[in-house]
Amino acid sequence: MHLPQPKTAFAVPVMAALLLSTPGSQAMPMAMSSVVSGVKALLPRSVEARGFNGMGPITLFNAVKDYLKDANAYDPSVPNKCTLFMETTDGGNCRTSIQCLQTDKAGVALPDWNVCYLNGRQFFTHPEIGDFSIQYTKAGGVDGNKEDGLHDPILRLNNLNNNEDFNVQSFIDQSEGQHGKLCEKTKNVNRGIVYKCGIPKVGTAAFGLSIFKPVDPSPGFTSGWCTMHVIQHQRNEYGIGGDYAFDVIVYDAAHKIIGLVQRQPIDAGSKTLSVTSHLPLTVGIEAKGGDGDAVVFRYGDQTWKSGDGSHQNTFGSGPRNGFEYGNREGDMGFNC
Repeated sequence: MHLPQPKTAFAVPVMAALLLSTPGSQAMPMAMSSVVSGVKALLPRSVEARGFNGMGPITLFNAVKDYLKDANAYDPSVPNKCTLFMETTDGGNCRTSIQCLQTDKAGVALPDWNVCYLNGRQFFTHPEIGDFSIQYTKAGGVDGNKEDGLHDPILRLNNLNNNEDFNVQSFIDQSEGQHGKLCEKTKNVNRGIVYKCGIPKVGTAAFGLSIFKPVDPSPGFTSGWCTMHVIQHQRNEYGIGGDYAFDVIVYDAAHKIIGLVQRQPIDAGSKTLSVTSHLPLTVGIEAKGGDGDAVVFRYGDQTWKSGDGSHQNTFGSGPRNGFEYGNREGDMGFNC
């Protein structure tokens, strides 16, 4: 049953469609701040989870070990991630590229560096992972360093604990002898050093983590064709309890985020979940049965199911009913 939400504003403002920013970069020299130590990488989750999204680099490190297990975060087969490549040659010639498809093909080059030197911090933006920066903190021959070239980059992502230091080399060192690595370092025959890391895409559930943008605080919604991105987490898998849990992002017709839940379990008795938003009615989800049974979605007098092909529904398609690495996801729409 879908009950009206009394606190929801019913005014419907006119909004332009949101535009994704194109990938770009800018630079700012900056002295290196403190880095994540090897000891910190072993902190329990209750200590590590803090700040923006409650998800920092250590959360990623633990998720790769516990969730992907024998897969690496940057492996082409791992879904919902981008692989970020950071490369230098002969102590300079900094290059950055990114691959957000499930392929082993080379990444797409990002804009050139203009601070390619020790402690120069280069800023980038990309629609799939948001704003981020890279800063090389060591160089051959400086302070007794015997490794040639620029190395030991610090990666900072706005969507991970609000730009907390992500010491790439520290996490590589912590992964020695383990399966499931977050980052990798290689050297090539052209005197180059290449680092690559798997980074979760914003708005997806990579490595069991859901990194979403917040709900737009402005009241009201643009009516028309609203859409949802839905992620279903398998029960009794990767920290989920005995009932399914869902991530749901609700967008209005202008693609403004108007509702959001993360890892929200269904009611143990009714096997349903009601998602509130800026809309006047709740969105209903019903997940009775097992992994092979349809999930039912409702808004007002509209009803559709996973796999029925209606409402532009892509949820639950593919092998194993769409489940991969403990969850499945898809998109759909409805009149609002």
